[in-house]
Amino acid sequence: MSVIGHNANVDGPGDGVVELNVLDPAFRPDSAAVAAARAANWYARTPIGFAVLRHREATALLADQLEWHRREDKAGWWEFFRLKVLTDEDLLDERGALSGLVHNQRLSVAYPNLKKPRS
Repeated sequence: MSVIGHNANVDGPGDGVVELNVLDPAFRPDSAAVAAARAANWYARTPIGFAVLRHREATALLADQLEWHRREDKAGWWEFFRLKVLTDEDLLDERGALSGLVHNQRLSVAYPNLKKPRS
């Protein structure tokens, strides 16, 4: 089995990620080089892309990304609660909120399609 580069513990770009040549006919996933790569990092580079060496950590990263997207979907609610705690003076400067409104009188408007409230 061959390991790309000079050393099985460090790759070329200097980020400490091992490069494994999975295309080599002598490559074995149960080899000492793969075990060393797994001990060094949760993934390795290969000629055809990245190889996951420690699935628990990869799963945790993917789950964290899913959670991030779920949180981002709730950004509208974050804005709602942020605005809810602002003072009236602070709300005057916000484009996404109304502030300083005063109720003067109730207008009597006729809505022909609505039933009159029961007394």
